[in-house]
Amino acid sequence: MDIIDWDALLLKKLPPPFMPVIKASLDVSNFDSDFTALRPELSPPSSPTALTQEQQDTFKDFDFCALHG
Repeated sequence: MDIIDWDALLLKKLPPPFMPVIKASLDVSNFDSDFTALRPELSPPSSPTALTQEQQDTFKDFDFCALHG
């Protein structure tokens, strides 16, 4: 079994051990159909709370926008 230097990988000093082929922006072919066939369910938190700065920072470059239609 190969040993992966996770720190070097995180710093992008190593090529990733697996690069999935993505055919289009909405391609889900790398996920099992058991999961992609499930109906999505909204699961809001039981009590809304503000995110901490650390949590906000985690998503600072996240730019997903749900498709409407």
